Amino acid sequence: MLDTDAAIILIDRLLKDVGTRQDAGRLAFAEVQIDSSSQATSRFANSHMTQNQAQDATTVSLHLAGRESECRLSTQDISTGGLARLVDDAYAALMLLPAAKDPPAETAEPSDLIDSGQILDESRYDPACAALDASERGKAIKRMIQKADGNDQPEAIQLAGILANGQRLVAFGNSRGVRRVYRETFIESSLTGVIRNCDGSNATGWAKGHQTSMRDLDLDALTDRALAITARARNPREIAPGKYRVLLEAEAVLDLLGFIWWDFAATSHLDRLSPLAGKIGEQIFGSNVSLRDDVFHPLQSGPRFDGSGYDRKTVDLVKDGVLTGLVTGSRSSRRLSALSPDIQLTGHGLPEPSAMGEIPANPVFLPSDPRSMTIAIDDSVPTIVLNRVWYVREVDPSRKLLTGMTRDGIFMGGQEPLKNMRFNISLMDMLQSKSIVAMGPARRAAGEETFPAIVPSMIVDDFNFTETTKF
Repeated sequence: MLDTDAAIILIDRLLKDVGTRQDAGRLAFAEVQIDSSSQATSRFANSHMTQNQAQDATTVSLHLAGRESECRLSTQDISTGGLARLVDDAYAALMLLPAAKDPPAETAEPSDLIDSGQILDESRYDPACAALDASERGKAIKRMIQKADGNDQPEAIQLAGILANGQRLVAFGNSRGVRRVYRETFIESSLTGVIRNCDGSNATGWAKGHQTSMRDLDLDALTDRALAITARARNPREIAPGKYRVLLEAEAVLDLLGFIWWDFAATSHLDRLSPLAGKIGEQIFGSNVSLRDDVFHPLQSGPRFDGSGYDRKTVDLVKDGVLTGLVTGSRSSRRLSALSPDIQLTGHGLPEPSAMGEIPANPVFLPSDPRSMTIAIDDSVPTIVLNRVWYVREVDPSRKLLTGMTRDGIFMGGQEPLKNMRFNISLMDMLQSKSIVAMGPARRAAGEETFPAIVPSMIVDDFNFTETTKF
């Protein structure tokens, strides 16, 4: 993958090539975005190592904004010839495009930046994480498997999963002199335990973690969690479908809430695609729900600048259940400023041109009581604990009605294993005060349906199970 110096050199070379073209005067500005990453993954199944693989990938994207039209082209060929073709093709595409109805989205000026002199941000770069090799990953996986082998159960627990680590560089530069580079590392592990039921079928348990530094991911604790869930999941019984009180672990909460992130993007409101459109200042959720987008949160990840080079700002999206703000990019903030002079650019834009506009990439769900360190089940009310949801799909966007299934650990009262079930729930209903019974502490959770975010575990009423599944 590219290092910081190589990324800056590449950006300068491309922008110089763009600027020396005969028709460069037709441009309002040009932008270059680089995404370069390396990732190494060790896989195991049936408590045996199966694969080590490593890959590097670099994508260079060139955005040309003309006076009346704009285009973006990308390439993974970063040779001299490949970059020359990228510029040639981008100019050719720009000349062929018809005039757009709206002018191009703006790009950052050096004066727009909080610290225009700081190019490199390595605040989430862990050298130990970047240096972790196949041998060290193998040793860690051996310890996981040994834990499974030593688990005192009537049936053996087989362990499967991945352990991956890597690093990523995101670089941005434009023809107005802005240069920004962000580097981070990551380590991720997903574990599935498998145990045999008395009837010959399998029961499973699962745990996943994703962090930007080695010290923040406790692989021993993650393994213990996966094994404990697997052991409890053995010999599940079936219960009747219906509405139940449910404790959603943070990973389950995350994979449900991921379907509402886009509804806090200004573009989804301008295009009338969000059920929250036109409701700023209104009570949309229960008074115990507050949500913020905060790239500076110590458990977050990702660059502190957006696809147009602007600084990301912390935005209160929901406060005590009231919709208080939206994230914006340069295009949506300009469109909204015509409706309200108070609208500000928050620095959440995707690389332009983009039909999606922007996204809150760093959600932080704030529990109503930040001092809470535990979440307890009321033994007097039948409560089902959901370790994980999967295959979640949106059924009705206007109500945020979702359907999905449980997987890898579902327990009555947190102990008695149950067979998996399908559910239909509305996020708009689930996030009301009458539904939310309690919330635990917020933590960084990693699921499968969306990117990691800071969310709490949650007890909710009237979670609607419609049928048992066939597995």
